[in-house]
Parts: sequence; C-alpha cells; structure tokens
Amino acid sequence: MGTMRRFGAFFLDMILLMLAVLPLLVVLVLGVEYDYTEEWTWTLRREMPRPTDPWPLYGGIAGMLLAIGAYFYRALRLGRPTLGRYIAGYHIAVQHGEPGLGRGRAFEHLVVSSLSLELWPITIVVGWFNDGVHLWDEGTDTRALVVERNAFGDGDTGLLR
Repeated sequence: MGTMRRFGAFFLDMILLMLAVLPLLVVLVLGVEYDYTEEWTWTLRREMPRPTDPWPLYGGIAGMLLAIGAYFYRALRLGRPTLGRYIAGYHIAVQHGEPGLGRGRAFEHLVVSSLSLELWPITIVVGWFNDGVHLWDEGTDTRALVVERNAFGDGDTGLLR
C-alpha cells in the first residue's frame, strides 16, 4: 500500500509539473520563431527545418529538469508535502520527526531517490519486502509519514505502512 501510494504521488506530481512547465516551453519555441519571422502565430508551418531548431528543445529539457528538481527540493527543505504527496496523504520527514530537511540531506534524498527510480523495478520490490522502507529512506535517514487531516487542515503524523 505505501509503495503504490508513493509511486502514485510521484506520477501525479510529474503530471502537474508537465502541465505547468510545458506551456512555457511552447511559448519559448513560438518566441524563437517570432524572432526569425517577426510575425507572431500560434502555429508553425515550414517546409524545412533551421539548424538552430533543436536549441529551444535542449533549453526546454534542461529547464524542465531544473524545475522538477527545484520543486521536490523545496518541498523537502520546508518539510511540506508536494501537491501529489498532499493528495496521497503523506510527507517526507527526518526519522526523528524534525520538520524539514537540511540542505545537504534534502539534496542527498533528491539524488538518491532519482537514481533509485532508474532501477524502479528492483527498488520498489525491495521496498515491498522491507516493510515499506525504501533505499532512498535508508540512505538519508528519512521516512514517509502519513498525515491525518482534520477539518482545520491540522494533522497528526504516523509511520506510513
């Protein structure tokens, strides 16, 4: 249950990030086209590509990766859940329950969890058999804590199982 909740929250966050950042990338591409043609249009019709066409794509991909990293890093630093984690009902905290992670620990958690997602079949299955404790939690001394909300939005936390 906990593994699927965390995986679902991650995918929800990624979908929301794509919905937020991709329109900016489209405006960037249209702005580059305007720079060449000096005519603003919302559609592109060309017979042949320009040699500089891939550069906005490369910049957009780099910007997307930076936005994703900043989004998750900020949530870890502040000790608040991302939107996906909020909907799923949990947040990431230091094992001892302190609010927010320090700069080093937040960055380490971000890097270790990103690398672990590269090996997702293995790391997810290991987490299932390890009582919901994943590689990125063990490596950074963090845990996923369930947030039980009341009518006022205040919450009590407990270990996610």
